[in-house]
This record gives sequence, structure tokens and C-alpha cells, in this order.
Amino acid sequence: MGNTVCSKCGSSLAPTIEMELSSMRDFRFFAIVVLIFGAIETSSFVLNILHFGPLSAAGILSLFSTLSAQNIQSSLTMAFLILEIISVATILVQTISIVYLRASFSKLAKGDYDFSSPKTGTALLIIGLILAMIGVAIILALIVPLISTLQQNSTAFPTGLLGGIAAAGFMSIIGGVLMLVGFIMGVFMGIHRLAVKFEEPLLDYGWILLLVPLFFSPLGIVSGILFVEGEIITRMRLKEVLSGVAAGPGE
Repeated sequence: MGNTVCSKCGSSLAPTIEMELSSMRDFRFFAIVVLIFGAIETSSFVLNILHFGPLSAAGILSLFSTLSAQNIQSSLTMAFLILEIISVATILVQTISIVYLRASFSKLAKGDYDFSSPKTGTALLIIGLILAMIGVAIILALIVPLISTLQQNSTAFPTGLLGGIAAAGFMSIIGGVLMLVGFIMGVFMGIHRLAVKFEEPLLDYGWILLLVPLFFSPLGIVSGILFVEGEIITRMRLKEVLSGVAAGPGE
């Protein structure tokens, strides 16, 4: 990254460096989202350990235990509505962050073929997230009417509701498969190649630790911190090189 001109054609590298800077600015949004969600997961984990009031799992269970039978259905309706809003909002924000990550890889892929696969992977991940979002929203919307129907008539067989939930579940499964493939091709492979290209190990450490939240969510915040710090360091290096290009070889 220290050369100011192309070794083959002798032309200035300023446009290339500016494109790389732009790609890192797109990556910054993804890094910040990872950091925010990591912080939320860590806070939730701590609150559950401390059994901190109604925000913890124990608090929610104790709240439902105090409800009368007549109020359970309305409480479940409200709970599923809140869960649906949170789930859809979460997936929507994650999808937007992947869109920015894909934009980063798309810019780099114009001059570096190594980022073509991550670009495709993030596209699959976006499609998977959208399918999962739609599937989860439909399932949560149909569960309450299903419970209500079964409470009113235990012998009833609401084929329409069950069919809708099954279809939404199948959609979510397809979305999950696309998300898995896209996560490997897009996020893991893409960020690793980003770390290799810019010689920034913090980005490599970040995507490796991104695997940990699948089993122990509180460590998700560590990946976010590494991504943000790695992006800042890489951007500073690129700006130094761009300043050298602007100054010219004789200065």
C-alpha cells in the first residue's frame, strides 16, 4: 500500500486508493451495527444473570405467572406483537448493514477479483435475511389466532392457520440455508480477504470471534470493537498513502 504509482503502467494510484477508502466507509456501518448488537446481547446476558426485574427471562416468567387465565390471551397477543416488531426490526437493520458490506465488496471487486465471491455471498445473505424476516413475521402473526382457535374449540383443526405457519416455516428454512451460505461466502471469507488485502489482523480476529456469539453471545461485542478499530486503522493508512500521492514523488 506504500506505492504511489502503478508498477505496471506508471499511472497514479489515487483513484484506486479513493475507491478503497470509500469501501472502508461502507464497511464502517457494518462494523458499528455488529458493535451495537454485541452490546445489546451482552447487556441482555448480564441482566438475565442478575435477574434484573422484568427485563430478564425470570422477570418475564414471573410476570406471566401473576396473570389470570382471562388475561393470558391478550398478554400473549401483546407479547407476540412486541416480539414480531423487535424481530423484524432486528433483521431489517442487519439486512441494511449487509447491504453496506456488499457495497464495500462491490467497490473492491472492480479492481480485485478476490472480492467477487464475497460480493455474491452477501447477496445470498441479503435474500436469506429477507425471506427469514417475512417468514418470522407471518409465523408470529398466525400463532395468536391459532392459540385462540384451539382454546375456543380444542377439537378444531385450523388447517388454514397451520398451513400458513408451515409455509412460513419452510420459507424461513430456505432463508436460513441462504443465510448460512451467504455468511460463509460473504462475511467470513470477505472480511478475511479484507484483512489480507489491507494487512490488518484486527479484521481477521474480528471475523473469527464472530463465530463465538453463536454459542456465547456476550462476546459479540468484542468482534464489533475489533471491526471498528480495524476499520479506523485501515482508513488512516489509506489516507496517509493518498496524502503521499497528492504530494507527489518529488516532495
